[in-house]
Amino acid sequence: MASAFHALLPFDGLWTDMNEPSNFAPGSLLGCTGDKYDDPPYVPGVLGATLFSKTLCPSARQHASLHYNVHSLFGHLEAVASNQALRSIRALRPLVISRSTFPGSGQHAGHWLGDNRSEWAHLYASIPGVLSFNLFGIPLVGPDVCGFMGDTSDELCTRWFQLAVFYPFTRNHNSIGNRDQDPASFPPAVQDNIRLHLRLRYLLLPYLYTLFYESHVLNGTVVRPLFFEFAQDKATWAIDRQLLFGSALLVSPVLDAGATRVDAYFPDEAWYDLYNGTRLSAPGTLSLDAPLERINVHLRGGSVLPTQQAAVTTQLSRLNPFGLLVALKEGSSSRGSLYWDDGDSLDSLESGAFNLLSWTATDADGPAASGQLTWTLLHAGYPTPMPLASIRLYGMQATPTAFFVDGVQTPFRADNDTWLLEGLRVDLLQPVLVSWE
Repeated sequence: MASAFHALLPFDGLWTDMNEPSNFAPGSLLGCTGDKYDDPPYVPGVLGATLFSKTLCPSARQHASLHYNVHSLFGHLEAVASNQALRSIRALRPLVISRSTFPGSGQHAGHWLGDNRSEWAHLYASIPGVLSFNLFGIPLVGPDVCGFMGDTSDELCTRWFQLAVFYPFTRNHNSIGNRDQDPASFPPAVQDNIRLHLRLRYLLLPYLYTLFYESHVLNGTVVRPLFFEFAQDKATWAIDRQLLFGSALLVSPVLDAGATRVDAYFPDEAWYDLYNGTRLSAPGTLSLDAPLERINVHLRGGSVLPTQQAAVTTQLSRLNPFGLLVALKEGSSSRGSLYWDDGDSLDSLESGAFNLLSWTATDADGPAASGQLTWTLLHAGYPTPMPLASIRLYGMQATPTAFFVDGVQTPFRADNDTWLLEGLRVDLLQPVLVSWE
């Protein structure tokens, strides 16, 4: 069936909805048998107080067993079949988004958090939602941005799109009959704000892509709660109004109507404002200015992030040069990596058709500025241009007077707490030494 439809209308992915399975009748139009499977002695606190509310009768016979035994596997097995169908039809990497999932579904599909509402409480609830599913091993997850049911507002949708930059899966989805909420439907000022933040997401796509690679090969998470990185800090254990985007970016969104400040907790680490490189004065709970124009994001010292300038589509963004964002850390090296393949072929890892790079940056302690940034090509299996055009550095211990690329002095620009090298023509697939003094 999927193959026949693809012949009529080519598609890239499958969205499998209402596959709990959902049912508008209680069990069936004829009701259920009322046997021990339909009416067991103990029923958990489920919607409708019956096991067949808005789904099938538990006594219904399926190929493998009674529905009672396989209900929770329905969406999972549909995801497996959908994944296999796409691989067969397109001979390219499949994309499946499923409403119903089960442990193990992350190998075959992503997940969205179901029908939410255009309410501030649901904006907040999206954070524990995406964090939980990353813990479940389903890293490609996100909510309906701006809410599915009800009418959103300019402010709510602005704040939601700001947070959506850092969902592993970002999608705006709306119910019929509600206020339009695609970005172009808003006043120009709101459009500009949403556009700015979507461009930030595109800028970070190489980092996000690498996080998915690391999640795949290391069984890790793409977004994570703070206690994953700072397990000894008890203050992080209950935080559910912030999240970490990988290990490097701490996101502190506004989750309340009318708020222009946000209280955010910072573990004992070096943290830099992502936008201007200003270092936080001290760890602990801080009250941050949070104007409607931006979301608070802080870069962890000791991190190196690959970036890429945004274009209109991700396909066009991939043609742009790369950049590096380096957050130095006194007394320690800063590290980062980049995984890169063609984005669409099957089994790129298994066939070796990818490039993998790692970066190390060090900055000398003391009054004399000196340091270096190097990178190593760990695997070269994807022949493609990978030019590096810019390097942005935060956290210099002293003020540098000169930068060098392979010994050749290179112009730089200093802006308060940021040092920027632009207009570079460096091949990431070749070993290069960037140094400063």
